[in-house]
Amino acid sequence: MSTDLYWMPSPKESPPPEVLDTDLKRILARRLWNHDGSLHGEAREVTSALIPYLEGLADGGVDGAAELIAAIREHHTVLIWIEG
Repeated sequence: MSTDLYWMPSPKESPPPEVLDTDLKRILARRLWNHDGSLHGEAREVTSALIPYLEGLADGGVDGAAELIAAIREHHTVLIWIEG
């Protein structure tokens, strides 16, 4: 069964979530949920503290990292999670 990485502005009563790239899911799953991205991951609030890490990923060509940076800058806090 496949899983996807989603984001939405926090709080969760916001508009429907948006899907991010699979490579970004795998990378962030290791960092935030301690698995390879094939499992579910409970919603985590992320803030500008994650931006430097995401900028490194964006510089390395990881799709979706720049989109997540833009979302954090616009909404200040976003929820990200993995589900299938």
